[in-house]
Amino acid sequence: MRLVDCETFTVKVPSKVYVCCCRESEVPAVDEVHSAPQVIIKLRSEENIIGLGEVRRFVSEDEVRSCVKPILGKSLSDLNIQDLSIDPKVKPAVEMALLDLIGKAFKVPVYQLFGGAFRRKIPLSYCIPIKKPDEAAKEALKAVNKGYKLIKVKAWEPSEDIKRVKAIAESIGDDIPIRIDANEGWRRLSTARKMAEKFRRYNIESFEDPISKWNLNQYAMLRKLIDIPIMLHLSSVREVIDAVKREACDYMNLPARYMGLFEFRRAATVAEAAGIPIECGVGIDLAIAEAAALHLCAATANATLPSDLIGNYIREDDLAREPLLIEEGFMKVPEKPGLGVELDEEALQNYLIK
Repeated sequence: MRLVDCETFTVKVPSKVYVCCCRESEVPAVDEVHSAPQVIIKLRSEENIIGLGEVRRFVSEDEVRSCVKPILGKSLSDLNIQDLSIDPKVKPAVEMALLDLIGKAFKVPVYQLFGGAFRRKIPLSYCIPIKKPDEAAKEALKAVNKGYKLIKVKAWEPSEDIKRVKAIAESIGDDIPIRIDANEGWRRLSTARKMAEKFRRYNIESFEDPISKWNLNQYAMLRKLIDIPIMLHLSSVREVIDAVKREACDYMNLPARYMGLFEFRRAATVAEAAGIPIECGVGIDLAIAEAAALHLCAATANATLPSDLIGNYIREDDLAREPLLIEEGFMKVPEKPGLGVELDEEALQNYLIK
């Protein structure tokens, strides 16, 4: 089965809402980043089977074509898909497309290519951006009423974060855990320790990236000083190994969208050996990347934490003919061959940048 063609399409799909770690005055600039153009790829085999991939934002079609060109004309049996010599910005999308194509060829979902599924539905977090406490509380309660089992709260300014988390916790009650993601905004260990004291009365699942990550020894020290688990957002196997060696965290957020599917698998294996549960953070993505994350979570033993698959309620459209199914705070893993996503060609044309 040879690869004979690669089509590329640049689309711009606006965000309906914003989810970011910034002040409301900064939203327009951040929203422009979230809605930046990105490339969809279609890899075609000589049997006319098409594999879909979704490239991260700020990568051009020329860059994608340049990366894919060396594998065109080659047989899949001659490619080591888990070790492609491709620009890291493009590699995850090519991995998606190749696995989608292979799954379709053999009529199995992608999770079967990884060895099978530990679970057929993936728990989700619902992400609350930085906004006024009463607005954040209302949004969190709506999410809980829809069935979400964990609320993720963006944080940055400690005094405002205390008010926002208090309002949310009082709105949703003690049974729903809260994950607080400061994106390193609290900076110092002393601040994170004070915040842990302030939040002691609430059901806090974890602090994600509470302080600067350049010194993981500070994270190891923080773990000994507070009762709240620490989550680290890490982007490579090397970073995961370093965090494990330093005993810097209790949980990990691994962004498959940026790491690549096989790098995610390797990193998750290291975390599993260390007894660390993980979640898959993808970002504000379309259905192709979210489906890839679902298959990874299904096939990864320790991917048990609610994952940040948030593009489905943030993007104006996910470009899928059939949306990924969310029920009671869980997203179902597609069972159709490949990634299980069929591109909505009409929507593709609507959002295409000519």
